[in-house]
Amino acid sequence: MMLSDSSSGRQLFVQTGNKGTVIDRGATLAAQINLEAADGNIYALAGGGSHIRATGTATRDGHVWLVANGGQVTQRGTVAAMNLDGGGGTVDTLAATLNFAHDAAIRAGRWNVLDRTSSG
Repeated sequence: MMLSDSSSGRQLFVQTGNKGTVIDRGATLAAQINLEAADGNIYALAGGGSHIRATGTATRDGHVWLVANGGQVTQRGTVAAMNLDGGGGTVDTLAATLNFAHDAAIRAGRWNVLDRTSSG
């Protein structure tokens, strides 16, 4: 597993190897956030007032990636992406299976939802 905070800006990258799992249970705040599990699962379980939020910087727009190519993304709570000026950022979600709880919310200018089984 790789966890890194980029020296070039407020970016958070979490990446597991094959069959790995990423579980995010609290508040995650950065300019850009990438949670990736190649053939594993991502659980974005922000709740109770906490959330995943990418706020962007002067040189990078706010962007959240939730990528589990051959696995599943399970999300509850709020995932938000915005640019430095407060305008909408981007959330990308890609997985073989997408699970959204009743309290799941996406706040972004653009939300790209890709189901690995239909995207080829």
